[in-house]
Amino acid sequence: MRQSRIKAICRTAVMTATLSVLATISLPLPFTPIPLGLTNLAIMFMVVIFGPISTTIAVLVYIFLGIIGLPVFAGFNGGIGSLLGPTGGFIIGYIALCIASGCLIEILSNRTKPFSVYIVSLTVGTWLLYAFGCTWYIIISKVSFGASIMACVIPFVPLDMIKIVFVSIISVRYYYIKERR
Repeated sequence: MRQSRIKAICRTAVMTATLSVLATISLPLPFTPIPLGLTNLAIMFMVVIFGPISTTIAVLVYIFLGIIGLPVFAGFNGGIGSLLGPTGGFIIGYIALCIASGCLIEILSNRTKPFSVYIVSLTVGTWLLYAFGCTWYIIISKVSFGASIMACVIPFVPLDMIKIVFVSIISVRYYYIKERR
Protein backbone atom coordinates (compact mmCIF):
# COMPACT_ATOMS: atom_id res chain seq x y z
CA MET A 1 0.00 0.00 0.00
CA ARG A 2 2.72 2.45 1.03
CA GLN A 3 4.77 1.67 -2.08
CA SER A 4 1.81 2.33 -4.40
CA ARG A 5 1.19 5.71 -2.71
CA ILE A 6 4.83 6.68 -3.13
CA LYS A 7 4.66 5.60 -6.77
CA ALA A 8 1.52 7.71 -7.30
CA ILE A 9 3.11 10.75 -5.66
CA CYS A 10 6.25 10.38 -7.78
CA ARG A 11 4.18 9.97 -10.95
CA THR A 12 2.21 13.12 -10.12
CA ALA A 13 5.43 15.04 -9.43
CA VAL A 14 6.95 13.96 -12.75
CA MET A 15 3.73 14.81 -14.61
CA THR A 16 3.58 18.23 -12.95
CA ALA A 17 7.24 18.93 -13.71
CA THR A 18 6.81 17.87 -17.34
CA LEU A 19 3.73 20.05 -17.68
CA SER A 20 5.51 22.99 -16.04
CA VAL A 21 8.44 22.77 -18.46
CA LEU A 22 6.35 22.27 -21.61
CA ALA A 23 3.90 25.00 -20.64
CA THR A 24 6.62 27.64 -20.61
CA ILE A 25 7.41 26.90 -24.25
CA SER A 26 5.09 29.24 -26.09
CA LEU A 27 4.96 31.44 -29.13
CA PRO A 28 3.28 34.83 -28.75
CA LEU A 29 1.01 35.73 -31.63
CA PRO A 30 0.78 39.40 -32.71
CA PHE A 31 -3.01 39.39 -33.20
CA THR A 32 -4.09 37.79 -29.89
CA PRO A 33 -2.96 37.86 -26.26
CA ILE A 34 -3.29 34.07 -26.18
CA PRO A 35 0.07 32.40 -26.97
CA LEU A 36 0.53 29.25 -28.99
CA GLY A 37 1.81 26.59 -26.60
CA LEU A 38 2.37 22.96 -25.79
CA THR A 39 0.38 22.72 -22.56
CA ASN A 40 -2.67 21.08 -24.09
CA LEU A 41 -0.45 18.63 -26.00
CA ALA A 42 1.21 17.56 -22.74
CA ILE A 43 -2.17 17.20 -21.03
CA MET A 44 -3.55 15.13 -23.91
CA PHE A 45 -0.65 12.67 -23.69
CA MET A 46 -0.91 12.48 -19.93
CA VAL A 47 -4.65 11.85 -19.88
CA VAL A 48 -4.30 9.04 -22.41
CA ILE A 49 -1.46 7.34 -20.53
CA PHE A 50 -2.31 8.04 -16.88
CA GLY A 51 -6.07 8.63 -16.95
CA PRO A 52 -8.26 11.51 -15.82
CA ILE A 53 -7.67 11.33 -12.06
CA SER A 54 -3.85 11.35 -12.04
CA THR A 55 -3.74 13.94 -14.81
CA THR A 56 -6.26 16.23 -13.10
CA ILE A 57 -4.28 16.06 -9.86
CA ALA A 58 -1.08 16.95 -11.74
CA VAL A 59 -2.84 19.87 -13.47
CA LEU A 60 -4.22 21.13 -10.14
CA VAL A 61 -0.71 21.03 -8.63
CA TYR A 62 0.61 22.82 -11.74
CA ILE A 63 -2.04 25.55 -11.37
CA PHE A 64 -1.29 25.88 -7.65
CA LEU A 65 2.43 26.28 -8.39
CA GLY A 66 1.58 29.00 -10.89
CA ILE A 67 -0.77 30.79 -8.50
CA ILE A 68 1.88 30.95 -5.75
CA GLY A 69 4.20 32.67 -8.20
CA LEU A 70 6.39 30.04 -9.81
CA PRO A 71 6.90 30.87 -13.50
CA VAL A 72 5.20 27.75 -14.88
CA PHE A 73 2.61 29.35 -17.15
CA ALA A 74 3.18 30.28 -20.80
CA GLY A 75 6.01 32.75 -21.31
CA PHE A 76 7.49 31.96 -17.87
CA ASN A 77 4.64 33.76 -16.12
CA GLY A 78 3.28 32.99 -12.69
CA GLY A 79 1.16 34.50 -9.98
CA ILE A 80 -2.54 35.11 -9.53
CA GLY A 81 -2.36 37.81 -12.23
CA SER A 82 -1.89 35.11 -14.85
CA LEU A 83 -5.06 33.43 -13.72
CA LEU A 84 -6.96 36.72 -13.71
CA GLY A 85 -5.58 37.80 -17.10
CA PRO A 86 -6.77 36.92 -20.61
CA THR A 87 -5.35 33.38 -20.48
CA GLY A 88 -6.89 32.49 -17.11
CA GLY A 89 -9.86 30.72 -18.64
CA PHE A 90 -7.56 28.42 -20.55
CA ILE A 91 -5.57 27.63 -17.41
CA ILE A 92 -8.78 26.62 -15.60
CA GLY A 93 -10.01 24.93 -18.79
CA TYR A 94 -7.11 22.48 -18.59
CA ILE A 95 -9.02 20.82 -15.76
CA ALA A 96 -12.05 20.37 -18.03
CA LEU A 97 -9.77 19.00 -20.76
CA CYS A 98 -8.44 16.35 -18.35
CA ILE A 99 -11.77 15.30 -16.93
CA ALA A 100 -13.80 15.30 -20.15
CA SER A 101 -11.21 13.65 -22.37
CA GLY A 102 -10.10 11.14 -19.77
CA CYS A 103 -13.62 10.10 -18.77
CA LEU A 104 -14.72 9.82 -22.41
CA ILE A 105 -11.72 7.64 -23.21
CA GLU A 106 -12.56 5.38 -20.28
CA ILE A 107 -16.26 5.23 -21.19
CA LEU A 108 -15.87 4.77 -24.94
CA SER A 109 -13.00 2.32 -25.06
CA ASN A 110 -13.15 -1.35 -24.29
CA ARG A 111 -10.02 -3.48 -24.12
CA THR A 112 -8.70 -1.89 -27.28
CA LYS A 113 -8.11 1.80 -27.77
CA PRO A 114 -9.42 2.63 -31.23
CA PHE A 115 -8.23 5.73 -33.01
CA SER A 116 -11.73 7.25 -33.18
CA VAL A 117 -12.13 7.09 -29.39
CA TYR A 118 -9.08 9.30 -28.95
CA ILE A 119 -10.09 11.69 -31.73
CA VAL A 120 -13.59 12.19 -30.30
CA SER A 121 -12.51 12.35 -26.65
CA LEU A 122 -9.62 14.76 -27.17
CA THR A 123 -11.72 16.94 -29.50
CA VAL A 124 -14.50 17.24 -26.91
CA GLY A 125 -11.96 18.14 -24.24
CA THR A 126 -10.34 20.72 -26.51
CA TRP A 127 -13.68 22.35 -27.30
CA LEU A 128 -14.39 22.57 -23.56
CA LEU A 129 -10.98 24.19 -23.15
CA TYR A 130 -11.96 26.72 -25.82
CA ALA A 131 -15.29 27.34 -24.07
CA PHE A 132 -13.57 28.16 -20.77
CA GLY A 133 -10.95 30.30 -22.51
CA CYS A 134 -13.48 32.24 -24.62
CA THR A 135 -15.87 32.82 -21.74
CA TRP A 136 -13.13 34.17 -19.50
CA TYR A 137 -11.69 36.28 -22.33
CA ILE A 138 -15.13 37.87 -22.90
CA ILE A 139 -15.40 38.71 -19.19
CA ILE A 140 -11.85 40.07 -18.83
CA SER A 141 -11.53 41.89 -22.15
CA LYS A 142 -15.17 42.98 -22.45
CA VAL A 143 -15.31 41.91 -26.09
CA SER A 144 -18.06 40.32 -28.12
CA PHE A 145 -18.50 36.57 -28.56
CA GLY A 146 -17.30 36.86 -32.17
CA ALA A 147 -14.18 38.79 -31.16
CA SER A 148 -13.45 36.18 -28.52
CA ILE A 149 -13.77 33.36 -31.06
CA MET A 150 -11.44 35.21 -33.42
CA ALA A 151 -8.83 35.71 -30.68
CA CYS A 152 -9.16 32.47 -28.70
CA VAL A 153 -10.28 29.75 -31.11
CA ILE A 154 -9.79 30.38 -34.83
CA PRO A 155 -5.99 30.83 -34.70
CA PHE A 156 -5.57 27.62 -32.69
CA VAL A 157 -7.94 25.11 -34.30
CA PRO A 158 -5.62 23.92 -37.11
CA LEU A 159 -2.66 23.21 -34.83
CA ASP A 160 -4.85 21.74 -32.10
CA MET A 161 -6.42 19.35 -34.59
CA ILE A 162 -2.92 18.28 -35.64
CA LYS A 163 -2.06 17.75 -31.96
CA ILE A 164 -5.19 15.63 -31.48
CA VAL A 165 -4.41 13.44 -34.49
CA PHE A 166 -0.76 13.12 -33.43
CA VAL A 167 -1.66 12.11 -29.86
CA SER A 168 -4.28 9.68 -31.19
CA ILE A 169 -1.83 7.98 -33.53
CA ILE A 170 0.84 7.68 -30.84
CA SER A 171 -1.74 6.44 -28.32
CA VAL A 172 -3.02 3.69 -30.57
CA ARG A 173 0.57 2.59 -31.18
CA TYR A 174 1.40 2.81 -27.45
CA TYR A 175 -1.50 0.59 -26.44
CA TYR A 176 -0.82 -1.83 -29.29
CA ILE A 177 2.76 -2.30 -28.09
CA LYS A 178 1.67 -2.47 -24.44
CA GLU A 179 -0.90 -5.19 -25.14
CA ARG A 180 1.58 -7.28 -27.15
CA ARG A 181 4.00 -7.54 -24.22
